[in-house]
Order: sequence, then C-alpha cells, then structure tokens
Amino acid sequence: MAGEIEAMLQQGAKAYETKDINTAIECFEHALLLAPGSWIALFNLAIAYLKKNRYRHALVLYERTCAMEQPGRVSRQTLFAKAYSAFLMDLQYQPDWTREAIFDAHCHYAKIFADRQALPLVKTPHAKIRIGYVSADFYSHPVGIFTYRLFERHDRTRFELFCYSNGSIKDKLTQNLQSRVDHWLDISAMDDAAVAAAIAQDGLDLLVDLAGHTGGNRLGVFFFKPAPVQMSFLGYFDTTGVTGMDYLLTNDVAYRAGDERYFTERVLTLPHTHFCYALPDFAAETALIPSVASGMVTFGSFNNAKKMNEEVVGLWSRILRHSPKYRLLLKWGAYTSDVALRQGIVDMFRRCGVDAAQLVFEGYDTYDVVFSRYNSVDIALDPFPFTGALTTCDALAMGVPVVTLEGERLVSRQSQGILGAMGLSMLIAKNHDDYARLAIELAESVTLRSNLRRTLRTSLAASRVCDGEAFVRGVETLFARCVVS
Repeated sequence: MAGEIEAMLQQGAKAYETKDINTAIECFEHALLLAPGSWIALFNLAIAYLKKNRYRHALVLYERTCAMEQPGRVSRQTLFAKAYSAFLMDLQYQPDWTREAIFDAHCHYAKIFADRQALPLVKTPHAKIRIGYVSADFYSHPVGIFTYRLFERHDRTRFELFCYSNGSIKDKLTQNLQSRVDHWLDISAMDDAAVAAAIAQDGLDLLVDLAGHTGGNRLGVFFFKPAPVQMSFLGYFDTTGVTGMDYLLTNDVAYRAGDERYFTERVLTLPHTHFCYALPDFAAETALIPSVASGMVTFGSFNNAKKMNEEVVGLWSRILRHSPKYRLLLKWGAYTSDVALRQGIVDMFRRCGVDAAQLVFEGYDTYDVVFSRYNSVDIALDPFPFTGALTTCDALAMGVPVVTLEGERLVSRQSQGILGAMGLSMLIAKNHDDYARLAIELAESVTLRSNLRRTLRTSLAASRVCDGEAFVRGVETLFARCVVS
C-alpha cells in the first residue's frame, strides 16, 4: 500500500511539473483515497486545484491540511516548500480571505523548515557595510526594474554589494545590474545549504530577500540565518513567516498602526511608496486621448489575469454597462494562448450583463511594446485586492489616469501609495460606488482626460516615485540602522 501511495505522489508531482494538471489531480485524489490521512496528498491536491483556478476546492483542502499534524521535515522538502509558496502567493489574489487567515497560513509555512539550524557566524570587521540581495528576477521583471535605481545610486563608498541570482532569464537589464555590484553569484544550481554556506562565507552584514513567496524564491536559505540581519523587501507584499527574517521594509501608506500583529518581522517604512520608478529609455511619446479618434472610451488593465476575480469583474461591469461606447482592453501574456482562461473571463462579464463585444484581449509582447500600448487606453482600471505597481507607474508615465480602490492589505495599497505620492488622491476610491463614479466621470470628461494626458508623465517624474536620490538615501539609512542595532 505504501509503495502505491508513493508512486501516485511521484506521478502526480511529475505531472504537475510538466503542467499536466488534470493528471496531477487524478494522481493526488487516488493517493488520498488510499491514505485519507496523508497531508502530502491533500496539500498537493490543493495546489493542483489552484492551478485550475478552482479556488473554493483548494481552500477547503488547504484548511484540512493546516489542521493536520505535520512532521518538521518531509521527503522532497524543497518541492513542497515551493508548492506552499505558490499557495501563499495565490492567497494574495483572493478577496474573501481575512488578514488573520492569511497570516496564519504564512506562519504555518515555517513548520516545513522547523529543523534547520542557524549557521555559526564569525563577525569580521570590514571597511564597508556588506549588503547581499537574493532574487530570481534580476532582469526586465518588476523587481529588476524597481531595483535599478537602488543599484544605480548605492553609495559605493559605504556599501559593498553582493547579488545571489536564482534566475535563468538574463537580458540587458541583467547586465546593467551586474555591472553595478561588487560580487555576483549564480545560485540556481545550488541547494539551500550550499547557498547559505556561501553567503556566510561572504561575511555579510545584511541579507535582503527580494522575492518573498513569489516564483523562484530561495526563502529556504534564510532559515539557516547566514547573515546576522535579514530583511524582506520589494518583491513581496506580506509577511514571509520565515523564522529569522528580522525586518520587512515597505511604506507608511501600506503599513498602518495596528498592522504589526500580521507580521512575524519588525516592519520598517519609507514615506508614501517603497517603489522607485525610472522612465524607460524606450518610452514612447504620449498620444492624443484614444477616444478622440475611435469614438470609444477604452478602459484598460495590463495586470496578471489572476487578478480578475468575481468582485473585480462585477465592479468593472457596472462601469461598462453605463455606455455601449465603453470598452475594456485586457492585456496579459496568456490571453491569446489560453482559450479557456479568456473564455472564463468572458463568461464572468456576461453573467454581469456585459457582452463580449465590449472586451478586447491581447497577449504577450515585449516590455517596450506593452508600454506603447497605453497609447490605446483612456483610463486604467486597477484590480483588487491585488493592485498594480509597475503597471500603475507605466500607465501614469503614458498619461493614463489609474483608478484604484483603497484596501486593507499591503498588496491592496500599492497604487494608493504611488498616486498619493503624486498628489492624485482624487483617483483613490473609498468603496465600490466611489470607484465606479470616478471611472465614469473620467470617461465622460474629455477635458479632464486631455489635461491628465498632458501632465501625468511630468507629475510622475517630479514626484517621490521617481526621486532616486531620496529613495536610495532613505533605504541606506534604514539598512545602516538595522546593521548597528
């Protein structure tokens, strides 16, 4: 019996890795029938259901998993940690999970690595403060783009920089970032223990995680505590739950008094936003508002398709139903290749009274092409609870106003901080009614949209969002304070 269960688990894991999710579900369900008490089968079945966007099924299974006693160490530990991170990441998209439940789920993650012991560290004085960054996203990814200013302007007389890259994608931005640091190590083929040992050998003062529970993360390394001070920054939007992660750096709009109970880390904040944006070299000139030529007002969202939940679709449908001359441009990599995904979104809108004729789908393009496509958008609609960050900055840089909804979680306040830093609180809605009103008022006022089209790029460039000097000095001040405290 045990052999058959293990065979089903292995077959399911292989199917999952090759994206044959239907087979993976069948294997994990079979394993669960053979062993109803197997938390591994239950957990992997939940992860597989998530991939099929069957969130209700997944969350029920996840709750059952959390109620089970789990060993501190399990076979294929890294695989399950990766799957667990994927689950925690997917929770960020869910509008109906409470902050308490999400926090508990993150804390539960630490049990996977409960047996890992911190490495013995010998503090060796250095002429400069040694900072290490860990990420899989040192390329034209939002994390790579937002770290550009940091790497560009770090005070190299005070800081010695180390990068530990877990990524397989390398591009022009990768080369740029690599040229701006003192040490670069590809860790993608190394296990967690080996990476931790290498970091400990480098004698860092501060190790910074830029991934959280996003894809390609190496949070398992941080349980070894290879640096005396460890921090989560920029790449994630919640607590990591990681034992030994000392700090989390965000902003004072996202983090508010009373939020400390939702974090295992001590939270530090920057003013307004912790994103620093630089207008790309390839930035196209802003065009006239599209509605002038087309006679249609085009709303747009270039966000991840996972953000298209029932609440978002319901609210956006209220806006689209206001006029047959409104349409919505949805641009995301999978929209042209994944017919089922696209049809599922069309069906959601149809149930809310919006015909498919008002929807336009576009798929993958390079970043420069995506950026230029904002010239076809009159108004950007920000999803929730997972709001935009880079998409918000890109839209504003192209003169496109972004309507966002004030939320409760860190991930729900990203656009709010960016707009607030620009003095655009008029675009921050307090509730659904306010959101619909703002969007429709913008749609009905050609004059307002024309003025914004002319001035938003300049306003963005003059704001703290693009003030690289203030951003980097603020980050460095907090880094230095953490190291000496």
